[in-house]
Amino acid sequence: MNEPVYIRIRKLTVGLLGLLITGDILYALWAIGHPLPCFFRRLTGLRCPGCGVTHMCVALLHGQWAAAWQANPCLLLFSPIIGYLLTRMAAGYLKNGHPGLNKRDEHIAVALVVILIAWGVFRNLFGY
Repeated sequence: MNEPVYIRIRKLTVGLLGLLITGDILYALWAIGHPLPCFFRRLTGLRCPGCGVTHMCVALLHGQWAAAWQANPCLLLFSPIIGYLLTRMAAGYLKNGHPGLNKRDEHIAVALVVILIAWGVFRNLFGY
């Protein structure tokens, strides 16, 4: 059974508030010198495609575009596309009750995953 729109709005709002609070906690931890460690890097010694995202976000909060680019250029470059896909998923959830994407957006998401995996390989092979 499909839940009413106001329930979906409430769930989406709670989820977004949870993300905001989590971001605030992570920023506070970073500010006192305890950034979130990358468990992939800790286990393998390799940098994952998301390594540097905390530093990138903090640099963006401070308006330091060059530092954000240094932290993770791939995610910085593709963050508008990620934002677009997340917005489409939220809109789909509000409209239909499930975060379905249309075929074009699914192809964009798959291409983005492939690019991020390639970025992870590239940054480890060439030390970027």
